[in-house]
Amino acid sequence: MRTKELEEKVNSYLLGKLTEEEAARFEAEWFDDDTRYAEFQSAQDDLFDAYAANRLSATDRELFERHVLASPFLRQRTEFAQTLANAIQNPVFNRNQSFVETQPLKNGTTTAQKLKEFLWLSDWRLGFATAILLILFGGGWLFREVWQLRAQVKQTELQLAAETEQTAKERTRAAQLMAELETEKARVAQLEAEKQTQPANALASIFSFVLTPLAFRDGANLPRLNIPANAQTVQLRLRFDSQQAFRHFTVRIETIEGTNVWSGNRLTASGRQVIASLPTRLLPNNDYLVKLSGRIADGQQQEIASYQMRIIRQ
Repeated sequence: MRTKELEEKVNSYLLGKLTEEEAARFEAEWFDDDTRYAEFQSAQDDLFDAYAANRLSATDRELFERHVLASPFLRQRTEFAQTLANAIQNPVFNRNQSFVETQPLKNGTTTAQKLKEFLWLSDWRLGFATAILLILFGGGWLFREVWQLRAQVKQTELQLAAETEQTAKERTRAAQLMAELETEKARVAQLEAEKQTQPANALASIFSFVLTPLAFRDGANLPRLNIPANAQTVQLRLRFDSQQAFRHFTVRIETIEGTNVWSGNRLTASGRQVIASLPTRLLPNNDYLVKLSGRIADGQQQEIASYQMRIIRQ
């Protein structure tokens, strides 16, 4: 059922008063449903008739000529509406006008002849009007098909644009991955080159030694650490027997005379062993005392073990 609101919607659509987004929603709502499209066509015909009869406001008439007449197909429909309006307004269609005169005609034409002319003219005009109506209905169907095709083309273009954008993103990501791969290959090649040029005795740059918490010994029986000349780091592996759970460990190295040499804090244990690493330059030839302590859960520091060693530099 036609309503004033429907007519206003159709007029706003045809006169270009809607935004592009609103027009797209209107087309999706009214062109895909046969019933609603029939209502749209009826309201559209009324708008064409109002234009042909000069019943539109000056503003709407200007919008009609700007938007509707810009389309050759819609302009043709408007011309049909104007032709139909002119034909209907012709005195021949006016039923109140009497064409059969009871008085003799001045030109000698009989009433029967006049009636025959009228019937022939009426049949011709009615046939012409019928043809116009058929063209209008056929044009309405074509109009709908054109709009549906436009909507399909627009949807296809949007999908193609989205696929193109996704493809561009994937290509960009692939290029980034290739660049990262090439960078990683160059880094591996550099490491391999450095490995080939590394001295044969480079592995000996770290000197590792195990100390156990034995009873204190005299100077003649101290464990000896013979550090090679090419060693750069001393790694002391301090074993202990305590079953206490410690959060972390501290290692202090002093000379026998009590001079502090090095300390390491917040060290961790691997099993019952704590590893302390320090530069060999800090350990010249001398006798040393190594103290291991640990911090328990309440934060207190607890002595665990002490170790002795004698450093001999080669």
